[in-house]
Amino acid sequence: MGDPFGPAPFGRSKSSNQPKVWAEKARRLFDNHPQLVVEDMRSDYTGILMRVKHTDGTGVSQRLMIKAAYPEVAAIVQNEGKWVDLLRYAKHIVTPVPISGDPLTRSQGAGWRFPYVIMEYIENGTLRQFQQRIARARRTLPDGTTARLVLPNRFLWSIFFCLVRACVGMAWPPAGPDVHLETPLAIEPLGLTHSDMHQGNIMFGRLYPEEAEHSRVPIVRLIDFGEAKVMRPDGSHLLVDEFSKNGYDIPLDLARYRPASGSRNQAIDKNLMDIGCVMARVLAGREFAFVGACRDIIRDPGIHPSLDPDLRLLIQRCLAIDPLNRPRLEELTALISGNIKTERYYEDTEGYDGLESDDTLEFQMHAHDGATFRILGAHMQDYYFGPRTSNP
Repeated sequence: MGDPFGPAPFGRSKSSNQPKVWAEKARRLFDNHPQLVVEDMRSDYTGILMRVKHTDGTGVSQRLMIKAAYPEVAAIVQNEGKWVDLLRYAKHIVTPVPISGDPLTRSQGAGWRFPYVIMEYIENGTLRQFQQRIARARRTLPDGTTARLVLPNRFLWSIFFCLVRACVGMAWPPAGPDVHLETPLAIEPLGLTHSDMHQGNIMFGRLYPEEAEHSRVPIVRLIDFGEAKVMRPDGSHLLVDEFSKNGYDIPLDLARYRPASGSRNQAIDKNLMDIGCVMARVLAGREFAFVGACRDIIRDPGIHPSLDPDLRLLIQRCLAIDPLNRPRLEELTALISGNIKTERYYEDTEGYDGLESDDTLEFQMHAHDGATFRILGAHMQDYYFGPRTSNP
C-alpha cells in the first residue's frame, strides 16, 4: 500500500469511483459516534484507511488506524487481519487494538459488511517519507556545489536490526506480551513471508531510551500484511540461477560466510532478500529498485562515503542469489545482542569523523524539519554532507 495519509490516489479498482463511494459509506457510520471521531481518510487499492481518535470511558484518548475493505479488496483486508492478530505481540510489527462498540461491528443488519482491522496509529511516518525529506535536504555550498545528506552508519544499522527483528517475529510469532524482543526459538519456524516489504510499509515508532537498540534511533515497525502468505517449506532450493551466481555470489565469495547452522525456509530466504533490497534503496536514495539493481547498488564503493564494511557485507549476503549464502536469523539476532555499535566505537575507527556522533544522529532524525536544518546544517556540513556535485 502507499504511505498512510501520504499522497494516495483513489481508484485502482475495476471502477475508479468504487473506493470513493465505499469510503463515504464508511465515514457515515462514524457520524455522531460518542467515542470515535474520523480525523482523516484515504482510499486506495488496498482498502479504506481511516485515522480516528478514540476516547474511552475514562476520557483517555488515542489515535488508531482502521483499514476497512470494500468488495474488491475484502480478501486482502481479511488476510491482513489474520496475520496482524497472529503477530500482535511482535514488537517490530504493527499491533492490533481491540475496542468495543465500534460502529463497524455487524449487529442486526447494521455495521460494515466487509472485513476491517483496527490497529495502532504509528505517528512518525514511513521510511519512504523520511527518504523524501532527506532528498529535499540537499544544500548548495558557497563554491556552487551541492551536497546530499549522508545517513550515519548507526542509523542504517538500526533500520537493519529492526527489520531483522520483524522477520524473526514472522518466523516465530511471540506467544505473549511478556516477550521483550522477537527471538529465534528451538522449534520449526513459520513459513510466513510479508511479500510487500518496501519503504512505504516500514514506519517509525518512538524511542526507547532504556534499550540499546532504540535509544538513539526510533524503532521501525513493519505494516501492511495484506499480501502476506505462507510459502512451501520445501522450496528453498528452487530457482537458483547458477549462471547468475558468477556475477554476484562468486566474485563476493559469499559461500565463505555460509552459516553452518540455523533455521531457514523459503519464506525466511525471501524476507531476508527483501531486507537487503530495502537497505540498498535507502543507501542509494531510491524509492524503488529491482533486486538486480539493488545488488549493483550494494557493490558500488561510492554509494556511501564511509559505509561500515560489516554492514555492507551483511546486506550483500541478504541479497545473495543462492539462498544458502544468505544469513540465518539466529546469526543475525546473536549479532544484535551486545553488539550495538556506539559513538565510541566509531571514534576509535579511522575515517568516520563526526558522522557517527550522538549529536549527528539526533540531527539526522530532525532533518525533515526546515528550521532545524537551517539552524544546524551550516556547522555540521563539513562532515555530515556527502559526495558533492557541481551545479549545472
